[in-house]
Amino acid sequence: GLAGYLSQLYVRLALIHQLLSPRGTLYLHCDHRVSSHLRLILDEIFSPANLRAQVIWHYQSGGRKRSCWSNKHDVIWMYSRGEDFIFNLDAVGVRRGSIRRNHMKQRVGPDGTVSYTIRSNGKVYSYSEDDLLTPADVWTDISHLQQKDPERTGYATQKPQRLLERIILASSSPESLVADFYCGSGTTLVTAARLGRRWIGCDSSDSAIDICKQRLASGLFASDHTIYRPAT
Repeated sequence: GLAGYLSQLYVRLALIHQLLSPRGTLYLHCDHRVSSHLRLILDEIFSPANLRAQVIWHYQSGGRKRSCWSNKHDVIWMYSRGEDFIFNLDAVGVRRGSIRRNHMKQRVGPDGTVSYTIRSNGKVYSYSEDDLLTPADVWTDISHLQQKDPERTGYATQKPQRLLERIILASSSPESLVADFYCGSGTTLVTAARLGRRWIGCDSSDSAIDICKQRLASGLFASDHTIYRPAT
């Protein structure tokens, strides 16, 4: 039931908080049924001040309700351990490009560089076309895994590698250690290994561990790693 689920997760999140690097972040994926409950737990453990984002992952999958709005998004809570946390804009930023925003004026420099300026509160702000914009917290460009997707392993809660790639690139460095304590089908581990990160995977399901091992073995990744199967 819900009470038992939240109780066991509270204990594990408290331990994860203790293990987290001072510059580390936690990403917790959930759906609309428990997101509000988990927000309160995370606030208590991590502090509301360390809430960094509520990412909405919107996707197209399955059928549509006829009696109410169709549920087509999940929530990913992002909390940091402290004020100084890793966020690599260079790895996930989107080039500003030539789209004009907020009535900006276009200027072309002597070297041909294009920039846009806007005056606000007596100050002039200038932006280059090559500047990187931080992606918004609503992600609509990453598809849910479809039935015939070659990534699919048959594991019910498997996530696409692109989703984990964005998270890992944004919130870790090459020397970082990425941990997934509910690793399921192993997408976090496979993606971390492919990106050259060290990783730790943990799951209480024998089938999950077996799938993880198969996926990692097929990729022949050389990254340092650990898979932990808790004693029963």
